[in-house]
Amino acid sequence: MNISIYYVGLYIFSYFSLGSLLPLLSQYLLSIGFNGIQIGTITASGLLAGILTTPLWGMACDRTGKNKKILLILLSCPSIISLILMSVHQYYIILILYVVIYMFQNSIFPVMDSIVLGHTSDFGRIRLWGAIGFAFGVFISGIIAEKAGLQVIFIIYSAFLLIAILFLSKIHTTDHKESTLNHFEGLNQLFKNKKYLLFIFAAFFIQGPIIAHNTYFSILYTYVGGTIAGVGITFFLFCISEAPVMLLLKKSERYFSIENLIMASMIISVLRWYWYSTAPPPAQLIGTFILQGIVNGIFIVMAMRYISTITRKETKSTAIAIYSSVCNGLGAMVCQYIGGIVLNRTGPAEIYFVYFLLNCVGVIIFIISKLIERKR
Repeated sequence: MNISIYYVGLYIFSYFSLGSLLPLLSQYLLSIGFNGIQIGTITASGLLAGILTTPLWGMACDRTGKNKKILLILLSCPSIISLILMSVHQYYIILILYVVIYMFQNSIFPVMDSIVLGHTSDFGRIRLWGAIGFAFGVFISGIIAEKAGLQVIFIIYSAFLLIAILFLSKIHTTDHKESTLNHFEGLNQLFKNKKYLLFIFAAFFIQGPIIAHNTYFSILYTYVGGTIAGVGITFFLFCISEAPVMLLLKKSERYFSIENLIMASMIISVLRWYWYSTAPPPAQLIGTFILQGIVNGIFIVMAMRYISTITRKETKSTAIAIYSSVCNGLGAMVCQYIGGIVLNRTGPAEIYFVYFLLNCVGVIIFIISKLIERKR
């Protein structure tokens, strides 16, 4: 069987597991009596753990070349710990367990992306199956949670991580040789790469709200009159719309540069968050699903492509890991925590106005970086 089939299965089931947990986690924590500050603290603390550990996993991949074995560890540990998490209700225990989960969870996708980017040039067509997996994870989990209770999301999360491991076991990759660069030399090269640093700085203000949105959208949706099952349906449409966009990206590159595609996704994201801040009714929120497809479908794939083109092969895993740590980790952590504070003091619609402002900052930085590059 073609190796790409196993990559597809790996992406589908690993993203399915995340889709079953992340969008409904805030609803679960609300259901067991936690407030906005506590929810924001838990989710932000998990991301903080990911920020600290993701670069270490990336450097381990670059240094040892054993990406597949490292990914096996990253998939196995959260699947076990999540089953413990569902059986406790004490705030500090949940906080600690969630932090431990994210020490592994946050690094799964950067390592996976690094493996695929190193073995195929068709990253977008494989990555789109992650969007499909996430969509079905949210949709199916929302329906099951509506009937069986929100605690079931932890069982689904664990089960599908284990299925992802089965697909990983079928992939026979050729480990690259150990890097001759030590950790500090590799980091020094990346920190001297101004184009890379400016992109991370801009993406921080874009990707953070995109990820934090997965936590707070369900609260906004129910706030304006939607149901828990409706959350699952909406997220399904959100995520499934990313797949056709990712499929068309390769053809789009014939007419537009990677930088212009990234810019377009940023501007659409700005407009989207501003509209959400007006608290539109559930039907209109569902109707915006194509906007998520355009923003995420372009930005997720093009960011990886862009980083691969502006960094050296010897530091690729570390570069992707640092990007993930800063943008998917630190950016999301800041936005999660800010979202919790805003939720506690005002309401869910105001969270999205803050995200609108942060996205504006990201667009400005990216424009400035392009102007600097043209001047050079």
